[in-house]
Amino acid sequence: MDDGIENLLPAELFTPDDFHSVEKPSGIVGRPKILPELRKKHLSERLCSGATDAENFRYFQSYLARIDEIIRSVQDAEVGDNQPSGEV
Repeated sequence: MDDGIENLLPAELFTPDDFHSVEKPSGIVGRPKILPELRKKHLSERLCSGATDAENFRYFQSYLARIDEIIRSVQDAEVGDNQPSGEV
């Protein structure tokens, strides 16, 4: 697969139904290439519907933790900016 957050999903989650064939120019004279392409909406709907297993998203944890750290640091800075400085 190319770039995308879906690369963090465990490989065993992907099924043949998650892909469709796409015809791409070969770049040279001749027949075009037929390549598999991820059906992202289909995958998202399948993985996020009903009884979703959190374990499917285990590789997202470090990224989510880093995002949480950034948000908390910004919030802490904003709280600090709203404190009286003691200057008159």
